[in-house]
Amino acid sequence: MIPKTKPLFFGKRARHDARVMVALLAPPNIAISIRGRARVVRERMNADESHAIVEIDVEEVKNDMIRGVVIDKTVMISVIEERKDWFEAVLGEVEEM
Repeated sequence: MIPKTKPLFFGKRARHDARVMVALLAPPNIAISIRGRARVVRERMNADESHAIVEIDVEEVKNDMIRGVVIDKTVMISVIEERKDWFEAVLGEVEEM
């Protein structure tokens, strides 16, 4: 039986279990997973106090691409007009670190 846990924001969870995995996909042939440990470097962002900044210490990078398979498309995102200032402020704060 899998115990049920209360959902936590990432920053709170990272203090108890810092293990993370990030998957990156990009056409035509990039499919990797990055495993490591995350730590909160800023509990509350200046640009948005409901977000934290985390840093990942990379422990492993794994090639997940399958031979003979090609990634045709990737997901594209766009920031809606009323959130562009917020998005730029958040990215700017991360880039300054």
